[in-house]
Amino acid sequence: MENKLGTQNTCQLSQLVQEIQHAQLLVDTCNYDAQHEIQIADITFDSRKVFPGALFICKGANFKVEYLLNAIAAGAVAYLSETRYDVPIPGIITSNTRLAMAVAARKFFAYPDQKLHLIGVTGTKGKSTTVYMVKAVLDAALAASGKAPCGLLSGIEIFDGATTKEAHLTTEESVELLRILAECVKNGVTHCVIEVSSQALKYGRVAGIEFDICSFANIGFDHISPVEHPDFADYLESKLKIAEQTKDFIYSLEMDQLTAVEAKVNAIGVHAHTISGADGNRGEFVISDILAGSSGAKFQLNGHPYEITMPGTYNVENAAVAIACGLISGVTPEDIAAGLRDVAVPGRSELLSTADGKIHFFVDYAHNALSFEKALQSLHELYPAAKIITLFGAPGNKAYNRRIDLPQVAEKYSEAIYIIPEDTGTEDVQKIAYEVVQNIQTSIRTEIYDDREAGIQIAFQKELDLLKEGAQREIVFFVAGKGRENFMKVNGGYEPYIGDHRVAQDLIRAYASKK
Repeated sequence: MENKLGTQNTCQLSQLVQEIQHAQLLVDTCNYDAQHEIQIADITFDSRKVFPGALFICKGANFKVEYLLNAIAAGAVAYLSETRYDVPIPGIITSNTRLAMAVAARKFFAYPDQKLHLIGVTGTKGKSTTVYMVKAVLDAALAASGKAPCGLLSGIEIFDGATTKEAHLTTEESVELLRILAECVKNGVTHCVIEVSSQALKYGRVAGIEFDICSFANIGFDHISPVEHPDFADYLESKLKIAEQTKDFIYSLEMDQLTAVEAKVNAIGVHAHTISGADGNRGEFVISDILAGSSGAKFQLNGHPYEITMPGTYNVENAAVAIACGLISGVTPEDIAAGLRDVAVPGRSELLSTADGKIHFFVDYAHNALSFEKALQSLHELYPAAKIITLFGAPGNKAYNRRIDLPQVAEKYSEAIYIIPEDTGTEDVQKIAYEVVQNIQTSIRTEIYDDREAGIQIAFQKELDLLKEGAQREIVFFVAGKGRENFMKVNGGYEPYIGDHRVAQDLIRAYASKK
C-alpha cells in the first residue's frame, strides 16, 4: 500500500518508538499504548503536508503549538517532540528531535541508504561541481551495464531516477533526504551521490546514513554566524563528522587543516585515500600534466589522461575527487574519461563570450573566500591582459564573514566592483551592501545596486562605455553567487529571478545585434 506521497507504508508507531529508544533518544511517551498498534502512513515536519496517518515532527526554533494542532486537524495520529503537549494523540518525547527524526525516518523508509552505493561530498568549495562529476563518471559505467542512472541530491537539483526537481537546500532535512533515497530505490537506482553541507552534518540531516565513499577535499573560512557555526573550530568539527559515516574516505594532502583531518582519520581508523599534485607529498591519486584553457583542461591522474570542458585549474581538483570516487567504486579509467569529457554543471564555471572575443562573462556560484580566490586566480591565468570586473553580493541573516572576506578577495584581482543583491533574507539590501563596502580597503571603483538584474546590465554598459573605441583589451565580468538559480530568497519566501546565466546571455545577444 502506498500513501499519497508514493512511499511504501510498512511501519507501526511501536517500531518507531523502539528505534528511538534503541538510539537512546527516548525520554518518555504520552497517550501511548504499546498494545494498541497505530499504523504510520508518513512522516513530516510540515503541517501543510500532513494527511491522515502521519507522524508529525515538532521541530525548529520558531515552532508554534498551532502547527501541531493544524497537523492533528489534518489527520496526524502521533507526534515527535522534545516538549510534551496537551493534545489527544500519542506523543513520543525525545532528548533530540533532529536525531530522533532521522532515526525514525530511516526505519520508516526501510533504510534506503543501505540499499544504494552511496557517495557523499563535502568541502568549502566545489561540492556541487564535484557531485555532478561523480554522477557523470558513474552514469557512464551504469549505462554500459544497462543500469539506471545515478541518483543526485545537490544544492542545484535532485534526481531520483525518474524525476528531476530544483533544490532549495544544499542538503535536505533527514526526512526528505531519506524519502528521496527511498524513491531512488523504488525507481531502480543502484548508485547515488549526495552534496553534504556543514549544516547537514552539524544538525543531523545525514545522521545514521551509511555512506560507501565520502570526500573532503578542501576547507576555508565560511558559514560563521549565530545561526550556522559560532566559529571556525565548530565549522571544521562539523565537516569532519562525515569521516565517521563512511567505509572509504578521500581527502587532499594539499588542503588546509591537514593535521586535523589526518588526526581524525587515525582516531577512527577509516579506510583513507589521498589526492595530491605531482610535487611534494604524493598521494594515492596524483594529478599531473595540467594543461588548462578557456575551453577546459586536460590532465593526467596516475598516468591516465582525462579532460573536462569546464575552465579553471580548480575544476581539475574537483575532477580528481570524482575520478577517485569512480575508481574506488570499480569504474574503469576509460568509462571515467568518457563520463567526464562532456560534464557540465548548471551555473558553475560557465563562460560566455561575444563573437568578437572582447567580452566574457564568467558565471559561477562562488560565494565564499576560497571559491572567489580560486575563480579569480583562474581568470587571471586565462585572460592575463583583461580588465576583470567582479559583481557579487552577500546573503542576509547568515555567513556574516562573507561581508568581510569577499570584498577583500575581489579587490585583489579586480579593476571595479559592483555590489548586487544576493538572497537578502529579512535584512535590508542597502545595509548588507554598506557592510560589504566598508571592508574594501583600497580605492577601487565600487558601485551599489538594489536590483541584481539591473545592476549587471548597468555594469555591462558602463564598462563598455569606458572601453575606448577600437581598444583591443578584453573585459571579463565575473558574476558570482547565483549561477542559474531562478529565485531570490527574500523575507522568508522566494522571488522569481531569471538567473545570472540568462542575464549574461541576453546582454551578449544585445551586443551582437548592435554589432
